[in-house]
Amino acid sequence: MPRLSLPLRVLGLVALLVVLQAPLASAWWTQHRLESTGTCQDVEAAVDDEGAASVLLPRVVAAAVVEDAGSDEAVDLTTRTYSVSLDGDALAAARDGSARVCWDADDPSSFVVVGQPLPLRVALVLDVVVLGAIGMSFALRRRRRPELRMVADDGSLRVEAAEPGQEKGQEKGLEPGLERLGGQRYRVTGSVESVDGEHVRLLVEERHVRLTVPAGVPDDVVVGASVQAVGTMIG
Repeated sequence: MPRLSLPLRVLGLVALLVVLQAPLASAWWTQHRLESTGTCQDVEAAVDDEGAASVLLPRVVAAAVVEDAGSDEAVDLTTRTYSVSLDGDALAAARDGSARVCWDADDPSSFVVVGQPLPLRVALVLDVVVLGAIGMSFALRRRRRPELRMVADDGSLRVEAAEPGQEKGQEKGLEPGLERLGGQRYRVTGSVESVDGEHVRLLVEERHVRLTVPAGVPDDVVVGASVQAVGTMIG
């Protein structure tokens, strides 16, 4: 199975982050829709010492919430109070005793208290956890893959100098990769990371190959250049 290229992995990561933002986007759209086109009513409110607001829900909303939940645990029909966090002007208004509730006329159980913040903290925590897990998996995967060792055939080296604006290993049409030709014979293409005597260390996609050139490393094999060689894999 071919290995995914870096751009595809980046696209996969972006897609995952988009999926993680879906609940937040849905909450934002619902709140925006209800505040813009829903039925709204000013109600009584109070704020406790910890800054949490208690809002007196309209009867139609409280009844719909209880019916939707199947019990009276979601909202107390006796008091019809709903505890919620509020921001800015909405919190100040609640301290003065008022709040504004908007709901869907066709489904009163779908409601919002104006000034109710979106769950940004939860979304950010999920993003950090996922990004951290992906970063660790990439790092561990790279560490688990040992350096390969290969001896190049005489006269098999092809060198392309790096050009500004081009990615390593893709200069002038050279594609990084490791191709098996049969047995322990391989064709390797990668970017030069270091040169030490007759040894050249290549970065081939996500692997490192230590290439030995018995005939001597040509002068144009320098860090950043793209090198292709045919030879025998010895480890």
